[in-house]
Amino acid sequence: GFVGEFLELIEPHTESDPAAVLFQFLAAFGSAVGRAPHFIVEHTKHYPNLFVTIINKTSKGRKGTAARWSFSPLEKSDPSWTDRQVSGLNSGEGLIHAVRDAGEGEGADPGVGDKRLFAVESELAAVLRRMGREGNTLSALLRQAWDNGRLQNLTKSTPLRASDAHVAIVAHITSTELRRQLDSTEIANGMANRFLWALARRSKCLPEGGSLRDGDSSLSSLISRLSHTLALAKTRAELDRTPAARKLWADVYPKLSEGGPGL
Repeated sequence: GFVGEFLELIEPHTESDPAAVLFQFLAAFGSAVGRAPHFIVEHTKHYPNLFVTIINKTSKGRKGTAARWSFSPLEKSDPSWTDRQVSGLNSGEGLIHAVRDAGEGEGADPGVGDKRLFAVESELAAVLRRMGREGNTLSALLRQAWDNGRLQNLTKSTPLRASDAHVAIVAHITSTELRRQLDSTEIANGMANRFLWALARRSKCLPEGGSLRDGDSSLSSLISRLSHTLALAKTRAELDRTPAARKLWADVYPKLSEGGPGL
């Protein structure tokens, strides 16, 4: 499909791991498309807001390079989405404020109209350290954002609410930092289970970099198709799987849904 063609086009021109580009592109597309398309499983709606972490054994895994390849086509296809990219997740209150509902009454806070929020955290280790501080509600509210998009902080002084929040995350970390910072609490409470984890390695060595540039006809053609696909996807509602995808899901679901203790 489209994503496969995109990866085949850029693969000769980047040192990035194709898996890292793929995961981050899917997270970015799911963020940009918003909260219209969804799957229903039992009575729960599942939206395309993904939490993705790219792991490298060292700092030389080209995580950032993969991110730029992943995000750039979508930034060109939907410039308004670019304004919804943030970094520096610090507290639950800050998260709600970024997607907050409008207040009530004259002079009230107008709130945020665009409920998409795409958090790009190049240092996930720092975010995990903040989550571990006493009284920090970031972990709990991120779990709520992934589950249903309804966030609230019922403090007396500054109560905040957000409904239909569409929060997606792309994070980067080294394997050493991950082992050090991901504690048993985040494993047990399900925070880690909400992320897709991809171990990435540098795919090749390109001393001069690649030769694919903005304006290349092949890349421009793909971006044009992406713009059309993104606009069409925003009009969709409930989705279903193709017969081939349904069979594949049925094959892998038993093992994936077994679960297990620890990492």
